[in-house]
Amino acid sequence: MDKLVLGVICLILGAACFLLAVLFFLVGRAFSAADEKETRWVGCAPAHLKDTKHKKNVTLYGRDHVGGPVKSMFIKNVTKGTYLYSVNGRNYLRRVTKYLTTPRQMPYLTTAYYIKKSPRISYLKDDWQLYDIYAIMSLFFSVMLIFMGVEGVRLWSLG
Repeated sequence: MDKLVLGVICLILGAACFLLAVLFFLVGRAFSAADEKETRWVGCAPAHLKDTKHKKNVTLYGRDHVGGPVKSMFIKNVTKGTYLYSVNGRNYLRRVTKYLTTPRQMPYLTTAYYIKKSPRISYLKDDWQLYDIYAIMSLFFSVMLIFMGVEGVRLWSLG
């Protein structure tokens, strides 16, 4: 019985991850098709820099690949900025991290591109759009969870 419950939970989570992957893919396609213009699905609004937090001499740690040795990288300046943009009278925040940049080097005014149905889903003109990568990662997790769910239900049915 435990295998069945775990299998069904994995199938539900896998379906949710799949729907999330489809959503991220559609958002990425809408932003790519708009090509930094206002369209039927994508709107744009001016965004201004509200707040910055600056750190000097930051050491970042990470791995090149799974199981590889821990690598470190020294970065002289890291600035985290918060941009504010308004859509239909409501304010939205977008946070950005810039490396090798001081607070004075961050642009004060930029453009925020957002999905008209949900303005919280956005990106800034000077920032990277990562929705395609999010879609691939969500699709990977959905396939993994669906496989585990099917395997759990199969093991429960065998015995």
